[in-house]
Amino acid sequence: MDPFAGRSLDRLKADDFLGLVDRAIPENIHLDYKLKLQLFCPDQKQQQKFRQDFLADVTAFANSHGGVIVYGVQEDSREGRTGCPEAVVGFEIENPDEYKRTIEALFRDGIEERLPFAPEVHTCPLDDGKFVLAIRCRRSMRQPHRVVLGGHNGFYLRVNTQNQLMNTSQIRDAVLGSASYLEKIETFINDRVGRFHPSE
Repeated sequence: MDPFAGRSLDRLKADDFLGLVDRAIPENIHLDYKLKLQLFCPDQKQQQKFRQDFLADVTAFANSHGGVIVYGVQEDSREGRTGCPEAVVGFEIENPDEYKRTIEALFRDGIEERLPFAPEVHTCPLDDGKFVLAIRCRRSMRQPHRVVLGGHNGFYLRVNTQNQLMNTSQIRDAVLGSASYLEKIETFINDRVGRFHPSE
């Protein structure tokens, strides 16, 4: 489950993220921990790979059940504790505003079709000057979305605590599921409009 369900990410403080460790909340289908998000790199090819991997994480949630990615968390490596947070260590972000604008540009230009709901992006400062980054991506009603940044062409799905490339049948099911969902919305709206404006 989303540990921050019902709360806007921009209202979260450092103690909220430290609480993930205190409560030993493990990764799940709605929650992913990452040590850092490296968007800038001297090696342009490596930078592009970092950004494609980031978009793969985001679209995997959009193509599944939605969820939150928390960057700046060190996972417990002990046997039997895989996926559990060991410490909130944060990572350096030189300019949080520029960093956020870069992320939003990647959402806009690196995903096809665009996500119907812009993911929430929140940078939270820690006492040592580093940051935790949290991104919440809702389940999309227009899935599947694919990563197209730099010529990449991948549809991703979150399965348990991992991402996987979608196969042909999964892509087809996602397309049909979205069409069915949108059809139900249209039927619901038409039904409500008909009740308020019955034909004479």
